[in-house]
Amino acid sequence: MLLLLCSAASASASYNCQDVIVTAAQSSIRVGNTGTMQFSVSANGQPITGGTWNIGSSFAYGGVDQNGVYYPPTELPSPASASIYYNLPGCAPYATIALLNYAPQITSFGPSPIVQLSTAVTIHGADFVPGATVTVNGQPASITFLDKFRIVFNLTLAAPSNDPLNVIVTNPDPGSATATGSIPAVFPTFTSVTPSTLVGGSNTLTINGTGITDYAIFSFDGKRLYPTKVSQSTYTATVFVAPWRRARLQ
Repeated sequence: MLLLLCSAASASASYNCQDVIVTAAQSSIRVGNTGTMQFSVSANGQPITGGTWNIGSSFAYGGVDQNGVYYPPTELPSPASASIYYNLPGCAPYATIALLNYAPQITSFGPSPIVQLSTAVTIHGADFVPGATVTVNGQPASITFLDKFRIVFNLTLAAPSNDPLNVIVTNPDPGSATATGSIPAVFPTFTSVTPSTLVGGSNTLTINGTGITDYAIFSFDGKRLYPTKVSQSTYTATVFVAPWRRARLQ
């Protein structure tokens, strides 16, 4: 949590430069507007004053005020560390801390709910970084990283299920962190189809169900059916049964 460097034999009459220690409150901090870190300086266990705080010449590593409060950068630099100096006459003790990647955030999904077996899903959020990965119900997903606010993944379901999909976004090291979210899935379920027995010729079906959306595709006897929407849960359709056939719906 601390590292010492002195380049002179003494900084004042009361202590030697090699006795000066700069201490960080933590060993690491995340980049972005996630907080600050306090640094302190002491010699022989006692706080000292008379120096100035600085972080060197590059703002890519953040900044420090004259109270020893460190502000991390908004983007991860390379190398992913920052050294905070306390400049005294003749020496420059410092402490080095690790800088960690953003912790991702998920705010929403589109589309939501899921109503198709195969679709592209956009994860909306913040602080996504290149190299992030996505799992859906524990399985790795193929993704396209768009920017720090959006990731797209390809969803393919083996069968309809109304169980929610659990999505995890993981930002890479240093400081790997995750965000979790859940997408509802709504697939149609028939509650009744009447009449249950069809006779040869033209028949009018009344189809009742739940989870039927405007994306639903109906079929009858292997052929596409184009029903009339009565309500979100009721549809009617006309089907033709060959005169020599009699059919029972199952």
